[in-house]
Amino acid sequence: MTVSEVVKVLKNVKSVRLSWNGTLHELDLYDSVIMDAFGDNIVAGIYANEEDRFELELGVRPLKRGDPV
Repeated sequence: MTVSEVVKVLKNVKSVRLSWNGTLHELDLYDSVIMDAFGDNIVAGIYANEEDRFELELGVRPLKRGDPV
């Protein structure tokens, strides 16, 4: 699944963070520029860190939909 697809499935979310290569960044779900930049990235893992707070681990490269695997 991509970041955009996962975000559409999550309900009543207070916070979504993206992680890759040891970094962790808050995802602003309402910022179209950020969603354009990260929306097609492949999610390698989904973690519930706290109530209504999630971490999406991106594919290592990060991978985008349509990229060769």
